[in-house]
Amino acid sequence: MYLFNNTPIQTRFDESDKKIASELNKITDNELLNCDLQKIADRIEQQYSIICDTEFTTEDVEPISYLMPISREALRPELRIGAIHEFYDFVAVDYKFKIQGDYTFFFNTPTDTHYAPIKGSANANGLTLTIITEYTRIPLSDEWKERVKEDIKFLVSEVKTRINLLKEECKKRNANIKPNVLSILEKERQNLIEKKTHDAKLNPFK
Repeated sequence: MYLFNNTPIQTRFDESDKKIASELNKITDNELLNCDLQKIADRIEQQYSIICDTEFTTEDVEPISYLMPISREALRPELRIGAIHEFYDFVAVDYKFKIQGDYTFFFNTPTDTHYAPIKGSANANGLTLTIITEYTRIPLSDEWKERVKEDIKFLVSEVKTRINLLKEECKKRNANIKPNVLSILEKERQNLIEKKTHDAKLNPFK
């Protein structure tokens, strides 16, 4: 499984915008004319803001090493030379991190970025990042132990960068909800007032 490789964050925004549009369509003419539009916009902003509150900690990390079968086709070209078997076992290390907030953001991709997906998984119980080595037995050599530790530090930094990008996108999108809703409501109210004024002029009995 891979992280940041599933759904663009824009998909969340689009789904939320559809719900907002449906909510606005339910507002009656009477509400439009007589209600406080600011309060309506505040309610919609609060209800449909998307909050990326995802966090994870590097405290109490649990590394677990094991042998993972890797197909010959997935090997680097140099390692495929002379390879006669369909699969080869290489040492992999899972790092398990405790998380807070909505773990599903780990599956979203930031907009306008071209990051490669990260090997790992996430669920309500935590975040797992996986390092796959080119070493074939446990325990790892000292050299590979150091490489794995450097690799996991790099991955942690990458994950934090992408989560921060998602948080910034959510903040920018949320900041536009209220002004956009107010603009729509005010325009609809003005159109309704103008129509009522127009229709009133058609009444010869007043």
